[in-house]
Amino acid sequence: MPLPVYQNLDSIQRPSAGATVLTAWGDAVNDDVTFLNGEAWVAPTLVNGWVNYGAGYAPAGYRRVGNVVRLRGFVTGGAASSGLFTLPAGYRPAYPAVLVVDASGGFGAVVVGTTGAVVHNAGSVASFLDLDGLSFDLI
Repeated sequence: MPLPVYQNLDSIQRPSAGATVLTAWGDAVNDDVTFLNGEAWVAPTLVNGWVNYGAGYAPAGYRRVGNVVRLRGFVTGGAASSGLFTLPAGYRPAYPAVLVVDASGGFGAVVVGTTGAVVHNAGSVASFLDLDGLSFDLI
């Protein structure tokens, strides 16, 4: 990954005695740390009967780490081939991402479309879908 180019550093002026030094530089570095470490998990609005499984399992969520979107959570209750939730702009893949999931103890698939729709595509939904560890590139 190329290193970011910091602009507007010429706005940093020589501080007066006791002033905070390099505030703009610190803000830029903090932005990069967030980019590399990732954002906080966001709880999506589940639709079509999908709900969080509970029982100590992680709730459904998504977050961005660099140019990768990560998903997590155990969900249940939805119908086969139905949408689970929609990712907002900035979290959508350039091409559909087909992700293999644990679907009630068997193999299944979830497709993340370019519109942000996260849809159960294959496998049983008798008990749960496990979204933990799923990820896709944005570029």
